Amino acid sequence: MHAHSLRPAHATGETPAVTPITLRPLLAPTVTATPLTAPIGVAVDAAITASGWPIPSIAVENLPAGLTLVDNRDGTARVTGIPTAAGSFTPIVVAENTTGTTRTPWAIDVTEAPAFTSTAFEQIATAAVELLAEPAPPAGTARLALPTLIPRASTAPPR
Repeated sequence: MHAHSLRPAHATGETPAVTPITLRPLLAPTVTATPLTAPIGVAVDAAITASGWPIPSIAVENLPAGLTLVDNRDGTARVTGIPTAAGSFTPIVVAENTTGTTRTPWAIDVTEAPAFTSTAFEQIATAAVELLAEPAPPAGTARLALPTLIPRASTAPPR
């Protein structure tokens, strides 16, 4: 950016008015978008910035399903939403102003949500009792002891 002033010349000898002006060179857009990794079903909020003069508009082509872009019209944009499909994606960030258009690939990896498996409390208790009962003790002498990890008596529902 350069500051200048205009001073018109007058033949009458009057002191001319000074009008300051600012000149900005036109700059082609550049884009900054950090690679993104997100699991399916988890909210995403990612920033994209673009520089240049005049301030460029920002768009994204081929965003993963569930994500949307909002251009703040100030050289920044936000990608938000909840991704719905796993995979490696390379959408294209497009920044455009009067000097031209820049197309920048952006790496987005959407991962499978972690899977948790567990056996219901009742199944664990049954399996523990069955294991303790083998081999079968002589008739009339069976005493089963529950492992300490299983509560002996509880009024609280299993978590």
